[in-house]
Amino acid sequence: PAPPTVQAVDVRPLVEAAVRLARPALAHRGVDLDVLARESAFTVWVDAEQVQRALLSILLSCTPSLRDGHITMTIERVGDTGHLTLEFEGSPSPPAAWDVFEPFPTAGHSHGLALATARRLIENQHGAVRTQIIENRLRCVISLPIASAAPHAATDSLQARREETRTC
Repeated sequence: PAPPTVQAVDVRPLVEAAVRLARPALAHRGVDLDVLARESAFTVWVDAEQVQRALLSILLSCTPSLRDGHITMTIERVGDTGHLTLEFEGSPSPPAAWDVFEPFPTAGHSHGLALATARRLIENQHGAVRTQIIENRLRCVISLPIASAAPHAATDSLQARREETRTC
């Protein structure tokens, strides 16, 4: 993927755009999608287009065999990190030792490069993706840096103030 162009982005419109794109394909499979926000809006320090692309890949690539299922996405802030937690419920359930983001696993369950690329898109922005199998449900947690805690935010702010001072 291209290097990200990060900026402060409100997390809700970012998620809503990806959900709006994914809903028709999910509905065709009989999969419902609910989005829950556990607190007021917050901003994350990301490339919005790349995160949307990654989120869309995760929503669509983790569900091809999921029929008549349900996805719950929770948006919450945990310390200096924004978390997007996706829980996939339905049948068939994933194998317990399966890493969905592994492009060529030995177990034979692969989504090719779509999910590996999605993980790379998130990691390129100082984010992370973790998965767990809990009670026959796949849980995927996407962690993104909060804008106020972003590693480059203070530097960019200082540089902008220096440029303003030069033009005065």
